[in-house]
Amino acid sequence: MIAVAVFSSEAVAWIAAIATALTQWELYTMFERMGYQSYKKTGVACGLFIVLGAYYLPALESGSEAFALAFVILCLAIQARSMVQGRLASFMPTIFGVVYVPYMLHFFVSLLQIVEHSGYSDDAGIFLCVWIVAAAKFTDVGGLLLGKRYGKNKLAPHISPGKTWEGVIGGVIVSALISIILVGANQAFGRANMWHVELPRDFTWWMAGLLATPIAIVSVASDLIESSLKRSANIKDSGSIVPGIGGVFDLTDSVILCAPVGYLLLKYFVIDLS
Repeated sequence: MIAVAVFSSEAVAWIAAIATALTQWELYTMFERMGYQSYKKTGVACGLFIVLGAYYLPALESGSEAFALAFVILCLAIQARSMVQGRLASFMPTIFGVVYVPYMLHFFVSLLQIVEHSGYSDDAGIFLCVWIVAAAKFTDVGGLLLGKRYGKNKLAPHISPGKTWEGVIGGVIVSALISIILVGANQAFGRANMWHVELPRDFTWWMAGLLATPIAIVSVASDLIESSLKRSANIKDSGSIVPGIGGVFDLTDSVILCAPVGYLLLKYFVIDLS
């Protein structure tokens, strides 16, 4: 709720864009370590256009998700000449980076837009974005803490040896509890308090806990994808920009696939678009 009070929806869009650009650059650097060259600058430029375009440009008839898909197709056309010249090996990693990072993360911006179009304030959209991130990242926290204490059965020993099934279950439980606490705390502040956010009527504390479960499960898969990429690139961290953690990709890894999942769950089960 502090983030809701401090940031505007435009600031969230720019934070998503910056995180996208840095994550995408680190992904392309990983590809280079694997022996796959990419159009790094072109890919990152496309990514920024997708994320910021979803905020600043008028939505297409079927929404910003259709806009992003259309732009990915445009990227294919732009690089057609390079394909003819026999550089398809560089082209494909570039497009994967565009689809996997900015297209996935642009759903945070799309969420801000549909919340606003539904008649709610910017604060509600920011709160829901924070809720998705919290549901994803606290799965990591719960999995780490409970996995160390109770973990016995390895989840994916060849990809991430530290992850266990017990840790995953614990992470899902912690994610649901944190989600419930976030919404419950917001309700406890009361309408008169400056920290209170008016959320969609159907987004109750129990709905928050329920919807956090699939987000938590997807976050584990999203995290494993980055772990697999790092193992293939023979590196421990995606970068060194974040002291004590590694790269930006090490922060966004579990959130990437959760952005579209959280968007769809909220769109079809919580937000009234009528």
